[in-house]
Amino acid sequence: MVRVPPGCFEMGMAHGRRDERPVSRVCIERAFWLDRFEVTNAQYGSEGAYSGAQMPRGNVTWFEARDFCAARGARLPTEAEWEYAARGPDGLI
Repeated sequence: MVRVPPGCFEMGMAHGRRDERPVSRVCIERAFWLDRFEVTNAQYGSEGAYSGAQMPRGNVTWFEARDFCAARGARLPTEAEWEYAARGPDGLI
């Protein structure tokens, strides 16, 4: 896992789809932890669309992903946390 420090960023895209507009400044108040890599079939306990224990586990609903995280004492990141982490320190996606 990697620690994502608190900070502010511009969320959304001015020229993106309608659900990505308008761009707004969002501040993440507290640091959070995020897995560095996708969850594998082996970690999930079954194979999804891609066979192989080390392949990423696909075709999981939001509810299934939430339950998987909760069973491990974790949670899914919020949409803002996810975009903030994806943009990285330079604010790029």
